Amino acid sequence: MGVKKVSVFAFLMTFLFLQAVCLAGYPRVLLKTNFGDITMELYNDKAPITVENFLQYVRTDFYTDLLFHRVVINPNDFMIQGGGYYLDGYVIYEQITNAPIKNESYNNLSNRTGTVAMARGDDPNSATSQFYINLKDNNSLDKKYCVFGKVISGMNVVDAIALTPVIDISYIIPGFTHFPDPNRVIINQAILLTPGYWLPCDIGNDGIADFRDFAYLAANWKKTGGNLWGDLNQNSAVDANDVNLFHQDWLKKTAWYKPIEQDLNNDGLVNFRDFAILSDNWQQPGRRLPGNFNQDLYVDEYDLMFFAEKWLNP
Repeated sequence: MGVKKVSVFAFLMTFLFLQAVCLAGYPRVLLKTNFGDITMELYNDKAPITVENFLQYVRTDFYTDLLFHRVVINPNDFMIQGGGYYLDGYVIYEQITNAPIKNESYNNLSNRTGTVAMARGDDPNSATSQFYINLKDNNSLDKKYCVFGKVISGMNVVDAIALTPVIDISYIIPGFTHFPDPNRVIINQAILLTPGYWLPCDIGNDGIADFRDFAYLAANWKKTGGNLWGDLNQNSAVDANDVNLFHQDWLKKTAWYKPIEQDLNNDGLVNFRDFAILSDNWQQPGRRLPGNFNQDLYVDEYDLMFFAEKWLNP
């Protein structure tokens, strides 16, 4: 009996934890580079100081036009590093940063393939803005370099960057032994995908978990592997557990979600259901009637034309 009680309790706690994660979510940042887009998920519960530091740089457009200045792939895949230097003509300059932060590397996050970690100098507490993305499992870096996120979309872009030819210019700039040349790798912009937190079930990141997000999940149904859209519990497989998590967030919205005015039933799409509501109020008087978009005396042809502008659009 005691074993059963413990098992039930453990199951309940796991369920509540997964539900909490699905409701709260993690911040996501999109890196737009000249090689393509990379989306990262940041673990503010495991590395709160590091994530907030990174987001401060993102919010102030610090990373715009900075380089991935270090690509180490030989003799074995290692990592790509950026976020500290920019190019002006043929001259490389170091960007001025905020103060260094505390090293949070003892957070039980490992330098696995696709994870994002802070670069630093010899001083463990010297990290500022530079970060790297692991190209393989670099377990030797654990508890030395703080992992604070992972790539959830765009590892193909990371791999493409890793194939960039490099040269040694350490005779000009100490430490620049793997500088991409002749192709430069540039961060065009770093964007916080939501002003706050997001719903993991909102895969399309439009502020609401709806049928469009379920389409992403369905496209990867029964697939296995890393970085799969729809793998909500991150067990490297899209399966029934992810459907259960998705169901919990169905039609939930983030705080930043901006509803479509013509979406009268607020299901995320302007369609025949909304038209039915408008039709029910057709030619009815009332400034606040659903469907009276211009808030004149009646629901009329002007409202219909406004409604048609968003027909079947998200």
